[in-house]
Amino acid sequence: MMGNAFRNLVAPLLMTGITLVSAPQARAAPACDPGKLTARADRTVNYMPFSERAETITIRIDGSADAACQIVLRLSSGSGGVLLENENRLDMDIRTRQGRLLRSDGSDHFPVTLLPVTANGVSADLVAVIPPRQSVPPGLYEGAFEVEVVSGEGVDQTASFSLAARVASQADIRLAAKNGGTGGRGVDFGALESGREGTTFVSVRSNSAYAVELESRNGWFLVLAGPGKPDERIAYATWFNGFPVPRQAVARLPERYEPSSHDGRLNQLQFRIGDVAGKPAGLYEDTVRLTVILLE
Repeated sequence: MMGNAFRNLVAPLLMTGITLVSAPQARAAPACDPGKLTARADRTVNYMPFSERAETITIRIDGSADAACQIVLRLSSGSGGVLLENENRLDMDIRTRQGRLLRSDGSDHFPVTLLPVTANGVSADLVAVIPPRQSVPPGLYEGAFEVEVVSGEGVDQTASFSLAARVASQADIRLAAKNGGTGGRGVDFGALESGREGTTFVSVRSNSAYAVELESRNGWFLVLAGPGKPDERIAYATWFNGFPVPRQAVARLPERYEPSSHDGRLNQLQFRIGDVAGKPAGLYEDTVRLTVILLE
């Protein structure tokens, strides 16, 4: 996003008599016996399927040693490295604080430095990352994991922990273009003519089954707009995906819509103006409100 405002600037650099000396590297913590090892997650996250933000869970690994030390761990999972809710899965991965991806099939040996946090305790963190944009059904998703301390003699000890994410029922509604893309807008009928039609599209994303309600501010009439105007009304008819919408204050459609993919389901709203004979010229308006009612 940065432009070329500085492309013609040149900074001459003259270095004479400079000796470069590399700083000594920090010495790695010695290998040690961490004592009794435990592992636990810091929280159960609330996961919103249509959020653009990843959710993270900190995994705290604690030992009872009294000084910093380095151990080698490997990670395994009884849930296949994902979070499960019956047959549904929520993908995730586990990383070190430095960002290294850890395989959860027991094949990845990785060093971890445990640092003192109390007089008789050391600790290190791993991070579980649940990527965004996973349109999964609502429910509690859980996974079982183990970290094993490994050495030349094999597995020294094992610590178990579980991860959990609560997936909420969520819907997302927006006006859409005919192809489902952005740029949707309301309906402008143009000239006031009997039988003139207009169409708009509504995209609905939902991870739950849902129903649809439609409500008209003016009771399914176009009303002459402007202060001091007479109460002139023009009836119009409405269809949602080809289904006639009843002329009720709040019209709940009988269809049950199943959960959609992350891209959403494109729905068509169609309108037809009624008889305009004898109506004065002017701008006639109404506002239609669409509500998605989650059923799960």
